[in-house]
Amino acid sequence: MTGGGAFTDVGFNYGSGFTSSDLTILYELLNDGATVLSGSAFLSGSSVNYLGFSGGGFDTILLRDSFGGGSVRDGTYQALAIDNIETQGTIEGGSAAVPEPSSIALFLAGLAGFAAMRRRRAKA
Repeated sequence: MTGGGAFTDVGFNYGSGFTSSDLTILYELLNDGATVLSGSAFLSGSSVNYLGFSGGGFDTILLRDSFGGGSVRDGTYQALAIDNIETQGTIEGGSAAVPEPSSIALFLAGLAGFAAMRRRRAKA
């Protein structure tokens, strides 16, 4: 991810420009350059193909169709189409910012002061 955080979930629709009915998509998930998961999924020619990974533990996804080779990193490449990518990831530092109770109290005190000033001006 561009912010340096790790993926927790990613999913997408996929297809191939190659017309063979026995083609598969090959994938490899990496974390800091080390393989944490690899495998394949069947490419069905006439229906929408969806592939997703969840649970985190990876920062890179390698994909290709299986034409001409048996791994993500070798063989001859064909036209792999990827669309409708959805991702979720961690925010650097662990979680989104949540206002402190003292910030909320200060905000409410400011609103009360503003209301008192308006009330005083309205009487004058």
